[in-house]
Formats: sequence, structure tokens, C-alpha cells
Amino acid sequence: MLFQTFNLEDIRREMQQWIRVALINDQSAYEQGKARKNLMEFSERVLTLAEALYVMNEKHQSAKQNNSGSLLPDQVIESIRKSNELKALSKLEKSNPEMVINAFCKTFSYVYCNCEIWDLLDAAVTNKNEYKVYKPNLVLFCQILLAFIRIANIFSNK
Repeated sequence: MLFQTFNLEDIRREMQQWIRVALINDQSAYEQGKARKNLMEFSERVLTLAEALYVMNEKHQSAKQNNSGSLLPDQVIESIRKSNELKALSKLEKSNPEMVINAFCKTFSYVYCNCEIWDLLDAAVTNKNEYKVYKPNLVLFCQILLAFIRIANIFSNK
């Protein structure tokens, strides 16, 4: 369901915009160099997590799907495939996305993830610089990131 709202390319683009705004906002949680470093590492890992969740979703969907084929035109299928191209996962991670999810949850606590995402939202909302983000998407994107974290933690705690 989440990947019907945003595709991986959308997630990458939104995350890059949020990071840019967070780094240029001098009134945010990212004033200190260590906070900026942590943000960069966290954001890279969130993108990897999104890809791992996408791979798991695709595996689940193909297991449920019968052989009736797609009703979508080939052009649309190709466009969807391109917008969901995997860029962050290694071959091993693509074949074992559970490993990525477990490593993410072991590295970043649920509480830390929530704080980081809310700090990113705060930096985007309070930004007074010339570089702006499209504000109507902010809350939706925040909810999607929080959902990724919740799903990952539910899966990791099984």
C-alpha cells in the first residue's frame, strides 16, 4: 500500500530535499556537525530500508499473484519498474532483505528513528531559507517514513 502512494524514486527525492533543508536551516536540530553526520548516516540507511521493504513487498505480491498477467500496458509497467529501481541494496541484500531490516532495527532504536524523523520535519517546516520543500507533502512523507520504521520494527521483533 505504501508503495502505491510513493515509489522509491519519490522517496529518494523527498529525502534529499528534506536533508538539504535540514542542513541549510541554521535553526534546526542539525546545527552541530555530529548531528549532521548522524542525519546523513540515518538517511542513507532509511533509503536502504525502504528498498528492502520494497523487495519484501514485491516477493509477497508475486507469491499472491496468479498467472493471469497484468492489465497494465507495457509502457506503464516499464515506467513503474524504472521508478522503483533498486540503487542502495547489494546483491546479497536484494536476496535477503530481512538482513537489512534486522540490521537497521539493531542500529537505530524505534525512539531514535521517531526523534530523527520529527527533527527532519521540524527543520523542513521552520526553514526560512530560499530553498523550500513542497509543504503539502511534508506530513504525508513523515507518516510514510514512520510507517516504514513501524513495519521494520514489527518484522524485526518476530
